[in-house]
Amino acid sequence: MPNDPTVKLPFNETPVKVENVHVTGVKRTSSKQLLANLKLIFDATNFEQLVSQIKKSKDTLSRTGIFKKVDVYIDVHSKGGHAVDKTKYDVTFDVVEEKFVKGGVSSLVGTNEGSLLFNLNFPNLFGCGESLTFDYSFGSKNTSGFGSHLKLPLFYNPDWNVLLSTLKYGRDFAWNGTREKTVGPSISLEFPSFVGQHSLKYEGFWNLTECLDSEVSLGIREFAGHRFKSAISHTLKRDLRDNPILPTNGSLLQTKQEIAGFGGDVKFLKQSLDFHYIKSLFFNTALHFSMSTGFLKNFDKPSLNDRFYLGGPLTLRGFTLNGAGNQENGHSLGIESYAGASVNFYTPLPFLNGDSNFSRALKLHYFANFASVGNITKMASLWDNLRGTCGLGLVMNLSNMARIEMNYCLPLRAKHGDRIVHGFQFGIGMDYW
Repeated sequence: MPNDPTVKLPFNETPVKVENVHVTGVKRTSSKQLLANLKLIFDATNFEQLVSQIKKSKDTLSRTGIFKKVDVYIDVHSKGGHAVDKTKYDVTFDVVEEKFVKGGVSSLVGTNEGSLLFNLNFPNLFGCGESLTFDYSFGSKNTSGFGSHLKLPLFYNPDWNVLLSTLKYGRDFAWNGTREKTVGPSISLEFPSFVGQHSLKYEGFWNLTECLDSEVSLGIREFAGHRFKSAISHTLKRDLRDNPILPTNGSLLQTKQEIAGFGGDVKFLKQSLDFHYIKSLFFNTALHFSMSTGFLKNFDKPSLNDRFYLGGPLTLRGFTLNGAGNQENGHSLGIESYAGASVNFYTPLPFLNGDSNFSRALKLHYFANFASVGNITKMASLWDNLRGTCGLGLVMNLSNMARIEMNYCLPLRAKHGDRIVHGFQFGIGMDYW
């Protein structure tokens, strides 16, 4: 057998030098934006590094919101149509930019509430991934709103953004008999860290709280009128779930701190924490544990809707929406601290193939939910104010847009004034325990 002079090296030992990076299809994008996102490709010294850097650059370009298509081609560098050195390469990015203006209609889902959102978007406004969006929404609970949002990337990095917004919206809150109108600007800085995704935000909102009818209790009427809220908040979110609606593995940690009182007449300190842990078990089953806590310290009378509310078909099941806690004439006054926990056990339906897409989207679940309001730092108060429910039902992932539950609830413990649901309860939304 003749000797084969060809020596095949592994990718991480194959030397590489990138001579040129070409970008075709560019019309409005700044060269500075492209250089910032592609310059690391020139640092590759072997073929494995080259493929890795190209993949990272393609992912970054796709996340800028500038392009709707990004294709990559690698070729040996040549002069006059002939390869001069097989270790030298040219890389070509073939891109298709987003249109100058685009619009659409989408749906938003809250807890037992649906809305339509109309938006008009101007992507890549100045050539570096900026975008300007105008939106208008109206919903099933007499909600309506208008917003304008200017997103400004920092350092040509799609993960670091400044967001300038102005909002005007109104909404009915049936559980406390009020309607709230809000107008004002906000500015936020969004950035990642090794912990998760951060949002640091300032908002200056004028609020008008009005009573929906003459039967609203005096405790609610005390909150009616005009207020100006000037607040700074920080939100951290670390989401490792395999699905945001019906997960079978992973965890979610979300915390928020808010301080109001930098001017205006609303002054408080607010802290909330939510944690979920989901573990796959045998025969396509999964165990889901979650906990939620919140604390509000008032320095002056807050807006009624800055308080916490407990109860609902997806959280503290077996209670009406926001029907647990302080009540007056059938209206919820909200609470200033709470702690809650839930255990859910998901199983496939017995007559479905557990590996099918439909089976992954529709499951049986058995649940036990507990929550306490009041002074959660004292064990006696924690026990005295404890609420609890258990039950079973069907849970469905609606195309990753919403979670739908149909449950049979058995309230185990409630307090005087709580509005409970003993029997079937239907719920749809995004936030759940």
